[in-house]
Amino acid sequence: MAEPTRLSRFQGCLLGGAVGDALAKPAQFCDPDDLAARYGRITEFGRSDDYLYWLLPEQWSDDTFLVLIFAESIVAQGRLDMADVSQRLVAWRRGGDVRGIDMDVDNAIQMLAGGWDWRQTGREGERAGRNNPTVRATPLGLLHSSSLLTDPDALREDAHSSTIFSHNHPEAVAGATAVAYAVARLAAGLPPAELTRLLPETAAFIGVGKVAATLGVVAELLASNTPPSAALAEIGTGGYAWQAVGTAFYCFLHDPSDFEATVVNAVMGGNDADTNASIAASLSGAHNGLAAIPSRWQHEIDEGEKLLRVAGLLAEMAGSPPPTAP
Repeated sequence: MAEPTRLSRFQGCLLGGAVGDALAKPAQFCDPDDLAARYGRITEFGRSDDYLYWLLPEQWSDDTFLVLIFAESIVAQGRLDMADVSQRLVAWRRGGDVRGIDMDVDNAIQMLAGGWDWRQTGREGERAGRNNPTVRATPLGLLHSSSLLTDPDALREDAHSSTIFSHNHPEAVAGATAVAYAVARLAAGLPPAELTRLLPETAAFIGVGKVAATLGVVAELLASNTPPSAALAEIGTGGYAWQAVGTAFYCFLHDPSDFEATVVNAVMGGNDADTNASIAASLSGAHNGLAAIPSRWQHEIDEGEKLLRVAGLLAEMAGSPPPTAP
């Protein structure tokens, strides 16, 4: 297969994330063992028996809505502008089609609508270390893919700002930073032979904490060739940032050239499956490009043309080819 172009990587990232989100609907909030007994191995879009049961098989959840809101704002403003994002979030919430909106995001948006500044609306405390900011960090990685090596602090600052409006917690920030960093490295064309650098580089970039420690566990599980079901049971597939990052990185690096295996393994981890699968799929899409996504999913996913268009505009914004990694 030919080396993916910048455009293909950007499109693979955004469309891939939506595919993971939609595919995981039946798996959301399910115990992995019960999930396998109930559905078998989920490889096609389907309706859920309970979570968002009214959505069509190809439709995705609030996770992809948030990715699009951030991506479209970045395209319109040329950068991350949280004031503009805030206005778009309020308009989305007022539109009513919020598809399983995260409780903390919903509360933050309602505060924004009431006139609060986005720096003051984030939840604090233990529960604030959750995973919603990780999935919406993918457009930030694309934005910074050509400048990461020369201006790493810009990505850190944007990941922080994008997180704290809803989840004001260091692990939530670390999770978003980890995903944005990995997407940036992959979208810039990290060679397959250098993928072993991704885990230690990401951990070093975000610093000490639960997210970084979980990436260490992922490295050990990959080194011991632990199968996906056992690995995800150890990492955890619940709603915290370190679980989402660990699950996504493990599923991607276990099958780095196989988009379908990556996303299906994340889906079959159950629990917070839509977020975990969306991130894993975004990583795989950013690395392998659009062509790696099975054509049946490309053609069926809801609003695929819109996702591809926004990805194309982000690719144009990213500018010239990135500098060669040292």
